[in-house]
Amino acid sequence: MQHNTLHQFADQFGLIAHGEVVPFHVSRSSWSRAVHRGQLSILQPGIAAVAHTQESPEQRIAAAVRASGKEAMAAGATAAWLHGVSLPLVEPIHILSPTRPIHRRLVGAVVHRPIDLHDLSPVNAQGIPATSPFRTLLDTCAWNRGLAHRVLEHFLVAEQFTIHSAWRQLFLHAKQGRPGITHLKNLLNEWDLDTEQPESVLEAKMLSLCFTNKLPPFEFQAQVGKYRVDFLWRQFRAIVECDGFTYHGSTRDAFENDRLRDAELQSLGYTVWRFSFRQIAFEPKLVAAHLERGFSAQNVAKNDTYGAENTQVGGGVCR
Repeated sequence: MQHNTLHQFADQFGLIAHGEVVPFHVSRSSWSRAVHRGQLSILQPGIAAVAHTQESPEQRIAAAVRASGKEAMAAGATAAWLHGVSLPLVEPIHILSPTRPIHRRLVGAVVHRPIDLHDLSPVNAQGIPATSPFRTLLDTCAWNRGLAHRVLEHFLVAEQFTIHSAWRQLFLHAKQGRPGITHLKNLLNEWDLDTEQPESVLEAKMLSLCFTNKLPPFEFQAQVGKYRVDFLWRQFRAIVECDGFTYHGSTRDAFENDRLRDAELQSLGYTVWRFSFRQIAFEPKLVAAHLERGFSAQNVAKNDTYGAENTQVGGGVCR
């Protein structure tokens, strides 16, 4: 079998399925010779890549999906990666197959047979069948729960669904024994804000930072005086503003307006902290530690003030 002949059967990832070409287009011996000569490289049972095609994570995922059967699709954290969620490609590759997979033993992949049959229509993600955004989130909660915050954050900002629509979909999937339900309920409870959805990736990452580090309860997009602030800890009279360069650092006017806004909020008795995208996205532990120290200092100051007032009126608190 000539190398050019192989290419005509390959898909966009350079993959060929043994069962689709043998014996209809080539003989079994021709396939075996092509593998022996290095013209074909076996990636999964029954799935080969044509020589000199580009190796990539997408090719590996596509090979695992094709090896699992016609109704199979990428799922969980693997589907999240294909949907563009900012996370590393998780090993093993996760595949969802409503029917019995053709091959049970895949290389670096695991095939899940769903007990939950809702929302099983695949969507195209980078040319590969994958689960829908909500199904992707729910299955990530079941199999890779440590990544679920990032997946939820991405789909909210991308407006694939809202918190309220996610709750509605969750009830359709909820049934006894369905993994991931409890964890997703806990996530949605944390994100179930009384006000608005996060308007930017930066706000969503700050929300994740607050939840992940178990910071005290806060108000999101709260009104303070004439200003709408990003995050408000009313009990500590503390405000956090998320500064994306596009809106806060691109012009002199934006810089001046932020300084005036901070001064007016401070005159109302609030401490204002500003954090950049880089700090929130890449140094979340440092941001959380700074806030925790600030909250502790505010508590100490409040207690000192309370003690001084009691001393002045002869309350006998200080001895």
